[in-house]
Amino acid sequence: SAAAPAPARSAAPASASASAPAPAVGAPRRGATRRAGWILAAAAAALLAAGSAAFARRPALRDALAPGLPLFGTAVAALARLDDRDGDGFAAPPFGADCDDHNRAVHPGALDVPGNRVDEDCDGADLAAAERLVFPQDWTPLPAALPAARNVLLVTVDTLRADYTEGTTGARLMPALTAAAAGMVRFTRAYAPSTRSLRSIPALLTGRYPPGIHFGAEPKYPGFKPDNQSLPELLAAASGGAFDADAFHYSRYFLKVNGFLQGWRAHTLADAPPAVREMAEGAARAELLTDRAIEVLAARDPARRFAAWVHYTDPHYPYVDNDRFRFGSDDRDRYAAEVAFTDAAVGRLLAWLDRAGLAATTLVVFAADHGEEFGEHGNRFHGLDLYDEELRVPLLVRAAGAAPHEVPAPVTLVDVAPTVLNLLGLSRPAGVTFHGRSLVPALAGAPLAARAGVFADLVPDGDHPQDMRAVIAGDAKLIEDLRTGRVELYDLAADPGERRDLAAADPARVAALRRLLAGWRLGAGGK
Repeated sequence: SAAAPAPARSAAPASASASAPAPAVGAPRRGATRRAGWILAAAAAALLAAGSAAFARRPALRDALAPGLPLFGTAVAALARLDDRDGDGFAAPPFGADCDDHNRAVHPGALDVPGNRVDEDCDGADLAAAERLVFPQDWTPLPAALPAARNVLLVTVDTLRADYTEGTTGARLMPALTAAAAGMVRFTRAYAPSTRSLRSIPALLTGRYPPGIHFGAEPKYPGFKPDNQSLPELLAAASGGAFDADAFHYSRYFLKVNGFLQGWRAHTLADAPPAVREMAEGAARAELLTDRAIEVLAARDPARRFAAWVHYTDPHYPYVDNDRFRFGSDDRDRYAAEVAFTDAAVGRLLAWLDRAGLAATTLVVFAADHGEEFGEHGNRFHGLDLYDEELRVPLLVRAAGAAPHEVPAPVTLVDVAPTVLNLLGLSRPAGVTFHGRSLVPALAGAPLAARAGVFADLVPDGDHPQDMRAVIAGDAKLIEDLRTGRVELYDLAADPGERRDLAAADPARVAALRRLLAGWRLGAGGK
């Protein structure tokens, strides 16, 4: 926003003289006026500072004020930038949480070097070497009850809330998926590693959390660097090149990201029929994408194994009306219509797989890259926070021999790549380190081994300043805003809507989870 103009100054008289006219009766003296102005300015600054600090540190107050006072939040952000004395991007209290604003190496976004007696990341303590998170690389042998799949079909839907796939809402909006889910394993507490596609999807395809992925320096559309290994490259390395890998995307957004479809034979708007290419962004394309996927897969070489990834984007804003489903005129209703339209397209793709005789030998994974918020915590859409309406996602798996059931343990989309390789009967490629783990034990009906937690983050980009991270450890969830220093703690079992912040009541739990986040970031690669 434009800076406020400086107040106009009255011209000062060239000199004072005894003959100058006296002020009118009742008019304030000039000195008194000036002193009153300074007092008012100081009072306003104090009120703004106190209010801004409260705004920054109290999420309930933020949620109440932000919709009605957007300029107040803007003022807080502006003051935070001005209060960054060492230029490291983080302000000191009360506008930020930089614990040493004279040292550029110390701030909430820094990596905490273990054992050097310096609290680089301002979480209150130096990280111990043993607290660096280590990701086990053990590979679960396929049990006899789960024969190796020959092929894999990965279906992802952009911006699909988990609760829109469940219960009566799911049955009403997504009858095709609901019918398919009757034969699938559903992970009811699956989480995205970010609420932005350009961090979440690469994590899903690599099996690595975003801090361990090499992204480009492009500010708005950070590229996927060639030294990463995406799913088709992992499959090629593990199978000796046995797979044909095809990705199907009809969105202009991903065409702007260098390397996003690395390793795939890409079917995008760039090679779509002219009528499809000329459609407006956000137009109803789900059925056309299904057409293209069926066309390509039907013409494949049957002697080759295939890996197909179909990514539907219709539920992403802007919500565009379609001619098949209409539930109302507000954004929730229009979003629901987009979800229903996409479900019909997904159902047709799965029905074709059955008709083609491929269902028995093809592993099917259904997921979303993130959810969508409709004001539950003061925001709209996604990529703005890490609450469950944005972070929790559907994850369903259909594998031969896996009896349908629900898995309540927290899992992450980072688990998808190692699970896919495992279910295809492949070994972990040499030199590859996964941050996720194979979910084969859960698919076979066994409990998953305990893990420290599952993690997510948001980092600033060309459009959004959010710098946040979260951990889900059992039923506890911690969200940390690195810019403001705000920390929130929730008990997801007792409070799934994340309305009762327990951070002030349980500082020991907060401290432990903050250290877990620091250890995760260091262990995951530190970016």
